[in-house]
Amino acid sequence: MRKKRPVAAKLEDVIIRRKATSVEIEYKDPEVASVTLELGRPVGEMSDEDILDLFNKSLRAQRRMRVAYDHRAIEIPEGRPQIKFDEGCRKWVPRGDVLRCIVEDWPPGGTTIIIDEHELSLEEFGGMLNAYAGWGMRIVFVPDDELGRMPDIVMCEAEEEERRECRDQKGEEMGDSVIEMPRLAEPNIDAVLEGFIVEQRERLKPATLRKYEYIVDLMRIHMNGYGSNHLSKREKRMYEALQNSRKMEEVDFCSVFGPEKIVDNLDEFLGYFIVRKVNASQEDLRSAGTVTKKLSRWLFDEGHISEESSREGFVLASEATRVLPRAEKAAQLIFEYVDNLPIDPDDLEDEDYIEYDHFVVDMVEPKRIWLRGCFMDDTVETLGPIPLPMEVTELLKEGWTMGCALGRLRGKWIIVESGNIYPL
Repeated sequence: MRKKRPVAAKLEDVIIRRKATSVEIEYKDPEVASVTLELGRPVGEMSDEDILDLFNKSLRAQRRMRVAYDHRAIEIPEGRPQIKFDEGCRKWVPRGDVLRCIVEDWPPGGTTIIIDEHELSLEEFGGMLNAYAGWGMRIVFVPDDELGRMPDIVMCEAEEEERRECRDQKGEEMGDSVIEMPRLAEPNIDAVLEGFIVEQRERLKPATLRKYEYIVDLMRIHMNGYGSNHLSKREKRMYEALQNSRKMEEVDFCSVFGPEKIVDNLDEFLGYFIVRKVNASQEDLRSAGTVTKKLSRWLFDEGHISEESSREGFVLASEATRVLPRAEKAAQLIFEYVDNLPIDPDDLEDEDYIEYDHFVVDMVEPKRIWLRGCFMDDTVETLGPIPLPMEVTELLKEGWTMGCALGRLRGKWIIVESGNIYPL
């Protein structure tokens, strides 16, 4: 049986086994696949928490890529060979992503798949599918003289006679050139978030409830402004069609899409929006993690999202609760430190000044850090050591992103302007 896709996890959910430059992450749930994470550097000095943090971030990055990926299947034109025989692995392999084939019920008691002029047994056909191991597959049956045409597909769970009626009715409705306007999600994000707040009113004190309402309102603002960035091309076309429709008086992201999009947007909400756009206090940042953690679990309990999505949101929100206030405190301390430095960036020579940008904290040691950045000539360089107070370096973590400008004074780099720190 195929195992489940790996999901964001907590330390108590996994077993971490270390090798020289890689780790194996085994889930205690036997139904979830294990993962080998190649780090490319010695892992002896990394804690299990650091390893799992890096692993969870890579899973979130993969999820964002899957959401943004708009798959276009390649179909080989008629008259050109769809498959070829690979001498290396001694089997047939597809040349594209679509196969036009005919199913025959011979030899007696068996099945033959005909692709172009080639007759493949089920064993040969199955061996050919190994080229796409790990992918999904849809099979569409069509008349043998319509292999080159994609039919209209109708969702209809019914008996043969009813399916035939469903096909006929759909054909009359659509014709050949009519494209249906996509439907709004039911329930949509607005309705689900309102349901979450209504339930919290029954259990929370007024002061705590106001924090929940504030964070949920910020989530709505974020998704309505930035949610479309995480849509596939097909979803973006649908969203634009709805926005351009004269029938729609007002269309925003939270009124169009369903609750499954909430977790897709949590990473940017917690890791960027509430830090950069809201400039939230440490208390608000802590509340953001608490509320989104509660929301992630509630969405699953109410049947709105999968257990995998709920766990991913819960782990991200738990991490946000822990690191966002810490990062905000570090940013405030750096600002105060830089503000008291006896240096004016305007007095620096061009070669001794690096304009405000976002740098990755590459290494942290007591009272000093190293920052990695991509510069004007597209080269990646690590600068340091850069001095900072001990109370700051005790808060910073490797892998965080820091907004700042750098100046070189007597051959050594220092921070001369500071901004936000992004830990997620």
